[in-house]
Amino acid sequence: MNLRNELFGSLLFGILLISCNPSPNAESESAPSSQINGSGATFPYPLYARWIQDYYNETGIRINYTATGSGAGIRQMTEGVVDFGATDRPLSQEELDEYNLLQFKTVSGALVPIVNVPAEVELTGWNLLDMYEGVVTTWSQLNTEYPDINIIPVYRSEGSGSTYIFLSYLSNYGTNLGVDTAIAWPTGVGARGNAGIALSVSQLEGAVGYVEYAYAIQNNLTIPRLDGVDANIDTFTSNEWPIVADTYILLSRTGERNSEIIDFFNWTFTNGDETAIELDYIPSGEVIQYGE
Repeated sequence: MNLRNELFGSLLFGILLISCNPSPNAESESAPSSQINGSGATFPYPLYARWIQDYYNETGIRINYTATGSGAGIRQMTEGVVDFGATDRPLSQEELDEYNLLQFKTVSGALVPIVNVPAEVELTGWNLLDMYEGVVTTWSQLNTEYPDINIIPVYRSEGSGSTYIFLSYLSNYGTNLGVDTAIAWPTGVGARGNAGIALSVSQLEGAVGYVEYAYAIQNNLTIPRLDGVDANIDTFTSNEWPIVADTYILLSRTGERNSEIIDFFNWTFTNGDETAIELDYIPSGEVIQYGE
C-alpha cells in the first residue's frame, strides 16, 4: 500500500499565492511569537526532531513539534492552535476546502509489526487480521511451533495516522474493522503514540503491535517477516514491503507564518535527505516553490 496525494500540484499553487499575498491587516495584528509551533503524526517524529535540531543549529530559528498523533494534529490545525499540522492520513480535497487548508507530502516511511514472543515468528496479513479481530487468541493457534501463550494486540488509543495506515493494509484482507484513525477495537490494549506501542509490546509477553520502522529499531524490538518479506530500506524503496505510506504537512491557506514554515521544509528537502535515509525514511524529492 502506498498512499499518494494527487492534489499536490494544485495545492502548491495555493501556497505560492498565499506566500505572495500577506494579510492586509498584518501591520495592525500582534507580532507572531519567535517560535513556530506544529503538532501531529508520531510516525515521522524521529525524523522531524532531527531536522528541527539541525535547522536550529544552522539558522537559530526555533520550531516546536509535538507528536500528538495525526488526529490531534488535524484538529489543532483546524482550530488554529498551531502553525502547522502533520498527518499520515491525507485529507480529501473536500476536507481541505472545508477547513481552508493546504497539504503537501514530506517523506514516506514503513509501518512494521512488532512482537514479543520467545520464538522466530513470521506473519501474514491474514494473521494480523485474525489477531486484531480476536479470531485467534494464542500464538500456538497460528503455528503449533509457536508457544502456547495469549496474543495481546496493542493498538493506538488516540486518533492515529499509523492506525489509518495499518487498517488500510488490513482492508486488503476483508476486515470488518473499518479504515479510520480511531476505531472501537474488539480486543487488545491501547497505548498512546508509536512510542507507547513500542513500550507496551516490549513489556507484555505475547504482545503484537504496529509502529513506524524507526521506533522498532531504536527500541530493539522484533520485527517478523511479513508476507514473506524482510523489513529493511531496500524492501521499502522497492515497494516489496507491503506497508509503505506517505506523511503530510497541513497549513492554513491564510497562515501568517506559511513562508517561514515552507522555508524550513524546503531546507529539509535540500539538506535533510541524508538524515531521512539514515533513519530509514524515503525522501520525497520535492521542493516547494513560492514567490518573494
